[in-house]
Amino acid sequence: MIRLIHSLAILGLSWMTVGCNPDPAQVDDLFAAADPGVEIAEDFEMIFSDSAVIKARIEGPLLLHYMDPANPRDEFPEGVRVRFYDRYGALESRLVSNYAIRFAKDQKVLMQDSVVMKNIAGERLQTSELIWDELAGIVKTDKFAKITKADGTVLYCYGFISNEQFTDYTLLSIEGPVNIDALKE
Repeated sequence: MIRLIHSLAILGLSWMTVGCNPDPAQVDDLFAAADPGVEIAEDFEMIFSDSAVIKARIEGPLLLHYMDPANPRDEFPEGVRVRFYDRYGALESRLVSNYAIRFAKDQKVLMQDSVVMKNIAGERLQTSELIWDELAGIVKTDKFAKITKADGTVLYCYGFISNEQFTDYTLLSIEGPVNIDALKE
């Protein structure tokens, strides 16, 4: 009886050894593909808060978190969606871009490639690049920007600065015909 149990134990261990013996080339490939200084998240959501009040939510398909102590950063190579909230939790504006990178030390996010921001008043900003300064609570660009107001009025400028909610903004170097009354609204 003891001999039978001993034989079964050896047989079981041999099956486990054969079944769990990976191909060394496959293991080498897995370690070669992984970068120990980068964490990867798919279909992620990040929440930014201040004193337990949610300021913004960032979502996207891919996040690369670089853990370099000299330059920690989060890269969003497949784009991001950002929603900004007021102090009561009401949605105030939305922002999307096809690429973004957040520099942790500076607390700034550089968004590029088809950047679009919309506010609750129905206004829409389109530009190729936008910088979100988290500490100052502003978004800005020195690139060409197009603003479409809720009534359909279109404004063009080179340079733009706004609060995160895109409710109080300044256009720099305005181009094209401008209806002064539309700017006062």
